[in-house]
Amino acid sequence: MQGALPSCLQKSFLIEKIQTDIIVQIFADRIVVFLSQLEGKIGTYLSTTIEESIIDGSTTFHISSLLGNRDDPLHNVYARQLAERIWKYNKSVNGGLSSCPPILLGIALPKSGKKQDIPVFHRILDLVVQMYAEATQLQ
Repeated sequence: MQGALPSCLQKSFLIEKIQTDIIVQIFADRIVVFLSQLEGKIGTYLSTTIEESIIDGSTTFHISSLLGNRDDPLHNVYARQLAERIWKYNKSVNGGLSSCPPILLGIALPKSGKKQDIPVFHRILDLVVQMYAEATQLQ
């Protein structure tokens, strides 16, 4: 629906004793996700676009840092995995047809590097996709 207001969801979660703030906004031409574990602050902005080849059916994810720390590979991993999960969700609810507008990710995470970060990573991504699914229902 052109001209409609964006759907927006904002929630806070306690993950491994760290407050995690997530905002998901769905606009007509893009998805915006803000993810912060640093008191609501955002440090890095990344843009992710998804291209699907009509020749061989392959999918390519393009990630570019727009602002902030360009040297943290974890931010790129979050952006790539988030885009892939949203793309797969859209494909599952659209009867196998996949489409996904560009995703703008604003992210701020504490420095860590512990092994327990892997379950935290998956938990955060699961929550974002769950919120995305809820936001799509609001449209």
